Amino acid sequence: MPYNHTFPVLYDECLTICLSDIVKWKYIHKGCKQSGRLRWTRYGEQRASVSITVDYTDEMPYLELNYKVNGQEEVSYSIKLTSVRSNLNKGTIWYFVCPFTFKRCRKLYLLNGRFAHRSLIKGAYATQTYSNHTRGLIQQFDRLKRSDDAYEVLHSKYFKKFYNNKPTKRYLKVLEDIARGEGISEVELLLG
Repeated sequence: MPYNHTFPVLYDECLTICLSDIVKWKYIHKGCKQSGRLRWTRYGEQRASVSITVDYTDEMPYLELNYKVNGQEEVSYSIKLTSVRSNLNKGTIWYFVCPFTFKRCRKLYLLNGRFAHRSLIKGAYATQTYSNHTRGLIQQFDRLKRSDDAYEVLHSKYFKKFYNNKPTKRYLKVLEDIARGEGISEVELLLG
């Protein structure tokens, strides 16, 4: 008898609606109703799109979503928005109130045709699904990339190495990144 598959849902591949984007695009204004369209693309092709409307004409603002699931079933529902004063007393921080878990969140994930809080998803990040060997290779390549980038910064036009005859923090960080990258040989990368 075959085993059940254990492929988790990957958070990195889920379609998401991020509230910081909606705030950045200035959709939330008291007394206004703003509409727009969110689109997700992959390799230049449109993967999905959602029509959104943010209604802040009442006391309780909400986000209305309209989209089709699998190109057939029309889905339309509202997600409440709530705000909290910033701990720095510089404005407010906005949150979604998930219509299924009633938890506050800043990002909603698409699962089974509905955007919801990530606690409904039993998933993982892509890097959690890699083998130990692959993770090791990724770490080594990252160290090499940082080292190459550090060489470019070190030889850039207006880079300051010293200030008041003392090495700058940035210069010390660049030297540290270069030293980390120099310890990796090509044989190490090939053998893993």
